[in-house]
Amino acid sequence: MPAPDPSMFTREDLNIISYNVKGLNVREKRTRLLRDLKQYRTSIAFIQETHFQENRAPALKDRNFRTGYFSNNPDRRTQGVCILFSSRIPYIEQATLRCKQGRFIFTKGTISDQTYTFANIYAPNTKQYHFLRSTVASLMKFTEGTLIIGGDLNLALHPDQDATSPQGATPQNRHAKTLRLLHQHQLADYWRALHPTARDFTFYSSAHLTYTRLDYFLMTHHNLNLLNAAEILPMTWSDHCPIRMRLKSPLYRPRQMSWRLNESILSDVVVT
Repeated sequence: MPAPDPSMFTREDLNIISYNVKGLNVREKRTRLLRDLKQYRTSIAFIQETHFQENRAPALKDRNFRTGYFSNNPDRRTQGVCILFSSRIPYIEQATLRCKQGRFIFTKGTISDQTYTFANIYAPNTKQYHFLRSTVASLMKFTEGTLIIGGDLNLALHPDQDATSPQGATPQNRHAKTLRLLHQHQLADYWRALHPTARDFTFYSSAHLTYTRLDYFLMTHHNLNLLNAAEILPMTWSDHCPIRMRLKSPLYRPRQMSWRLNESILSDVVVT
């Protein structure tokens, strides 16, 4: 049997979404989220604040997203994170690590024989640095292959660019210590890498009338060559904007072949 013609296939990006949804216990919100993920042609979704309680969590899946990994709060309908994989993505899990309080989930495995580690993080709104230091330490011990971090850090990494007013409740050294932590592990803010001088935001606080960029994708510096795009999507039904990143991947999909009429046949004389 002849090998497939390579020209009939094209590379398929990993289209990754991170979204703080502020609770999914209402069925209509789960339906809308899954519909939005399909509309965005999402490959992998990092979801924060599901508010699912352990042993009482509703289903979050459909025919487009059959595989999901969840970390739920054991006592209350609060916090909660999950990672959803599109049915198009041939992810084979090797191991998964869950936070007992629903603050993070890590899963590692392969996609087309390439190893990835996916980490979804939802930081608290106080003592962010201490939480991230502990979480990143656990993540680095767990990580294999290409590391992709997404989530809500509850912190503007650069307040002068990432917030419309100074974050008075957040000590300035917390920003600096967090940046040093990321630098120590060679982690880069991939949206900022593509938009070094831009000011854009992912969260609106009606109480403080401020906009802040709290939601991030982080990867190591040496994987910047995989980045095709990073963007902040419009805010709709949550108080956070979804964010999207497109990465080169080992996946291929059939190329859409365009059909064109050979116009010369229209001038042929038909003999009757």
